Amino acid sequence: MSEKQAANGKQGTYHSCAVCPADNNCCSKFNVNDGGIQNAFLFISEIDRVEEYTGIDRYTFIESKKYPDAKVIYYIKSSEHVCFFYQNNKCVIYPVRPIICSLFPFDLKEHNGNLRWVFYTQICTIPFNYSKHFENAKTALKHSGIIKREIIAYIQEDGPSMAHHAYIDLGPVELC
Repeated sequence: MSEKQAANGKQGTYHSCAVCPADNNCCSKFNVNDGGIQNAFLFISEIDRVEEYTGIDRYTFIESKKYPDAKVIYYIKSSEHVCFFYQNNKCVIYPVRPIICSLFPFDLKEHNGNLRWVFYTQICTIPFNYSKHFENAKTALKHSGIIKREIIAYIQEDGPSMAHHAYIDLGPVELC
């Protein structure tokens, strides 16, 4: 996949995030215990894509958490609460960044066995018109290739770490 193809359909919330102050953006607030956000998680296909794009061995940039049911969730490492790939005030893997980064501050939650779109209302430091960017987030998810089974596995194991953040429910998720 070319860089241009990878970026197509993954625009997500970039237009809004691009104006965020570099010293106070989500990429530099990985500290869920201090009101920040959790490190960005990665699906296996995303790990492969990032490794290929950067030429960096995956074990240099990922950490994992294993759960009692043998599920493993992978995260991008951070240092001083800053994403491994946030360098010189920009994302150096932008064209192949994880879907969670493309969607944020939108997210997915499970409710009664159904996936729901949510918007975190108090995380962005800039005025964020979620209705303007919601369609971009939906398109990014649709083009991600991530399947419902993978999303639900993540939500069931690690989704609760963002539960303390205020959000609004935007409705059901439609996946291919």
